[in-house]
Amino acid sequence: MKIFALCAFLLLILAAVQANSSPETSAISEGNLKKTAG
Repeated sequence: MKIFALCAFLLLILAAVQANSSPETSAISEGNLKKTAG
């Protein structure tokens, strides 16, 4: 359950970042998320 909550939290942050930033930063964020996800 903790892992699921953490993933949901990260998705919320990612959505907020993408809404407030340029496409370049969004792409970087997605790359970092994939690295952390493995």
